Amino acid sequence: MGLVKVALVLALLTGACCWVLDLAPSKHQSPPPVFIDRSDAAQRQRANAIERLVARGVVQKLDHGQFPVLWVDPAFAALPSDEKNIVAQIAYGYAGDPDAEILELRDGRSRNEMGRFSLMAGLNLY
Repeated sequence: MGLVKVALVLALLTGACCWVLDLAPSKHQSPPPVFIDRSDAAQRQRANAIERLVARGVVQKLDHGQFPVLWVDPAFAALPSDEKNIVAQIAYGYAGDPDAEILELRDGRSRNEMGRFSLMAGLNLY
């Protein structure tokens, strides 16, 4: 019986030490890769969403390719930040090149870069 108690105490202490020393898997590991559905149906939905955003004066145009650029109009600035992020996600998914790591956002009037979007960092406006 004495050995069982000693074993139990050692097990508890070892577990506590591991918890204190944070020997569990690192919380700083890279997240798993994000899958973007690029099926024809998903791309049609994104295209329709972008057309509606253009009609509402939120988006001017989207340049596709290896370095996609989303040109935004003044109505974009009035959107809440979570909606701006959604607009950027839609444009990023529709941009075409799956290897594109970032989507650049530019002001449609001044032509100045105003931010960037990536899957890992989200939307970063300057």
